[in-house]
Amino acid sequence: MDIQDLTREDLTALINPQTIAVIPLGAAAKEHGAHLPLANDFNLAVALSKLLSDPDVLLLPPVNYFHYPAFSSYPGSVSLRVETSVDLITDITRCVSSWGIRYVYVLNTGLSTMRVLEAAQNALRRDQIHFAYTDITTVGLPVEADLQQQTAGSHADELETSMMLWLRPDTVRSERFVNDVTSAPFGLQTRPSGVYGQPGLASAEKGRAITRQWLVNIQLDLDRLRSG
Repeated sequence: MDIQDLTREDLTALINPQTIAVIPLGAAAKEHGAHLPLANDFNLAVALSKLLSDPDVLLLPPVNYFHYPAFSSYPGSVSLRVETSVDLITDITRCVSSWGIRYVYVLNTGLSTMRVLEAAQNALRRDQIHFAYTDITTVGLPVEADLQQQTAGSHADELETSMMLWLRPDTVRSERFVNDVTSAPFGLQTRPSGVYGQPGLASAEKGRAITRQWLVNIQLDLDRLRSG
């Protein structure tokens, strides 16, 4: 249930001891090579949130600006300071907690976001607020490890592109694929492609399997959050 479509009375009626508020978190302004849009992480977070089948999940509006420092030199990319990002997510969570919702989960689609979310989790724990988030380094396992053919990758790569070919094929510009597995750090001068990986190996079939595994593991996250 997407809360932005509800009235206050509708929302209040849906809150129960098992309710989990899910906050999709994904950059809407972050470079993703020549073949994926700036809003790729945002599109991924929203698409995944719409596929959650937990009956006690309430979807909050997505957070589309956060901490993405590695990409700040690319036009179109925006990154907030760590402190700003921690304050943003903790303020949202404390508001949600004040509604009587015991559990908050961030459906996270970023890597640099994770240390910020960990800091937020520690701060919220002191307030006895139950808070958890998606670990993108493990949420696709073991399927990602079995399907991956690229020799290296982590951004706009085979896996990420495969998911988008399944979830949002309208956003993928396949004719612009650039495979880039060089070890240079991110930045306009060091990695002009803006890609780390081999998106040319991506397929919708791989994306379907990876997406299913993400959803299975996100549901496990939700179950663990409720169980403490």
